[in-house]
Amino acid sequence: MQSDYPKLLYVGDVPVERTLYGAAQLYRLLSLYPPGDLLIVEANSSRSKPQRRLPVVRYGTFPLGKTRILTSRFHTLYGSWVLSRIRSRWSEIERVIRPFVPDAVLTVTHGYSWLVAAEYALRKHLPLHLILHDDWPAHGLVLPGLRNIAHRLLQEFYQHANSRLCISPLMAEIYQREFSSPATVLFPCAEPDASAYESAPQRLSINRPGLVVGYGGTLNSRGQLRALLAVAEALAQVRGKLVIYGPNNRQHWAALSLDRPSIELKGLITSEAMIGAFRETVNVLVVPLSFDQRDRRQNLLSFPSKLADYTAAGLPLLIIAPAESGVARWAVSEGGFAEIVTEPDTASISAALNRLAASPEHRLRLATRALQIHQEFFTPANAWTTFCKALEPDRELIAPPRSLY
Repeated sequence: MQSDYPKLLYVGDVPVERTLYGAAQLYRLLSLYPPGDLLIVEANSSRSKPQRRLPVVRYGTFPLGKTRILTSRFHTLYGSWVLSRIRSRWSEIERVIRPFVPDAVLTVTHGYSWLVAAEYALRKHLPLHLILHDDWPAHGLVLPGLRNIAHRLLQEFYQHANSRLCISPLMAEIYQREFSSPATVLFPCAEPDASAYESAPQRLSINRPGLVVGYGGTLNSRGQLRALLAVAEALAQVRGKLVIYGPNNRQHWAALSLDRPSIELKGLITSEAMIGAFRETVNVLVVPLSFDQRDRRQNLLSFPSKLADYTAAGLPLLIIAPAESGVARWAVSEGGFAEIVTEPDTASISAALNRLAASPEHRLRLATRALQIHQEFFTPANAWTTFCKALEPDRELIAPPRSLY
């Protein structure tokens, strides 16, 4: 039977697995794709765990390099060598994917193997679809002398791509201006089979001592960590608590100075379980960004994928981010779902937390708007429609299935 979907090959350093945020977004999007028309090839340095993979879908591995060195203190030097030869290895894709014959190539501009995916698409005259979540190259990916070369590679493949799917409106605007080619916004999405909440938790209408703030995910920079620690310090002054869900062990959290009385450390749980726990125990969800100057461009271009789950929970948000960042600008433009703090000091954060603690009406108003924001931007149907239109812009849109798994 002829499929309505192009046979899609994904190659990239971002694993496709059911976990939190970055990798989870790919999993959620591709979980709606017919498994027989999809092949996933992950770099050997970032392979998914088999128990977290898409059922039925075939997974392959691209031999990017020595994992031990890529994760060592020599990763920048070794990664620069990987970058220098990665495009010439495009023909190795053929061996990995046989007998699959793709109609299109999908990749995420992260790490190194997206370049071999893009070169393969170019050599085989296949449509190339880029997902752009963060600025590339990231800090430490290559030696400083190679950053301009890497940036030119991004520009070359960006302009060659059939579609460019950016995580935020500001990223799409900046890349379109810098690379003279248009981009489409593909917002992150919730789990296709996640529970849908129609209203905020009623307990938000009751004032209780000790505000509880929730955070889910990993910490990607020292600046982001400092913002989160400022939240913990502000909460300690009012006998509040910061609850963190994430994949790191307690020794790791201790090394980050997160082992303190005002912080409760939880382990990694499913997205749905985390949202449920937030609704039952948390008053506010925090989105901390770095205020370090070295992270300025990343703040402009990136957009926290956790917003898809946070808004689904129907809770007020506390966004701590530079005023110029993409997420702060977007939150201001949409309005009414978050307290937005644009200074990283404890006093500013305390003032926002006090406003949330003092007024049940304020909490419920922000939480109700968060649910509306979720429906407007972060549903699987929205992401699916955007994705299908990017894959085949001239074809009538394919209705998204409820769930294939």
